[in-house]
Amino acid sequence: MLAFKKFKSDSIQEAVKMTPAELKKPNSITGEDRLDILTRLIRDNKPLELAKGGTFTVTEIDDALSQIEIFKKLGKPFPLHGDGKTISSSELGKSSVFGGGGGSGGGTLNTKITESHQCVLCQAMLDHGIQSEEFFQNPDILKAAYKQVDVDASFDEILSVEDGWFTSSYLSAEILLKEGYINKSQKFHRNSKLMNSIYAMKNIAYKNADQKPVKDDKWNPGDIWAVRARVDVNKALSDKSQGDCNKTVLENFMSRDIVGISLKKINSLKRKELNLQKRL
Repeated sequence: MLAFKKFKSDSIQEAVKMTPAELKKPNSITGEDRLDILTRLIRDNKPLELAKGGTFTVTEIDDALSQIEIFKKLGKPFPLHGDGKTISSSELGKSSVFGGGGGSGGGTLNTKITESHQCVLCQAMLDHGIQSEEFFQNPDILKAAYKQVDVDASFDEILSVEDGWFTSSYLSAEILLKEGYINKSQKFHRNSKLMNSIYAMKNIAYKNADQKPVKDDKWNPGDIWAVRARVDVNKALSDKSQGDCNKTVLENFMSRDIVGISLKKINSLKRKELNLQKRL
């Protein structure tokens, strides 16, 4: 299996980033459109809180207001200029004025959503190659990728992924592609019929060896799976015994036919292959 390591950051905890998906939402407390709030803050020359900490004050106000109007049509991140410096709208933080808080809140996000989001980011990166993180925040790109994966989160839930979890999906997809774990012949699965078939084969293998099946999350080689389209997992994996099942899981991992990927929230590129030394 392939696992990502979790890292602790010594930097200031980031707030939720104001991605295009977040900027289109209303303030969850007052119901006021966030674009209207941003427009008001810019016109009043108020400092805007940044996701990474600190503030930014827009000085080219007319340009910023024009960019907001363009955003309403295109839905893409836009530049903001102030005191000789330019930032992206996605660098803004979802502060209390927008209905957010000071912390990232990433741990409260549903696992179903974050793991499904990872499948979508992997597909999007295969479709377009390695681009900037902002490139993949485009809802149209995410929607096209979403249609190609088999996950149990809705598209609206995919768009709800925010702050460090989006970055984590982006970084994970980048290293998976760079190091050849994923490719265009594969389809990404999260709680799909195919994925559940893998666990069913494991249960049958344990029973055939007169052993009590372990729970899925104890055996689990992957939170998501990248499976080559031509592969029939019921034929590719052995159900003769637990040992034979594990052996065929490993063989299919090495051939990249069936790749189990265990996920963690990360902020740095780091991965590790596990159990390759235990070939049965």
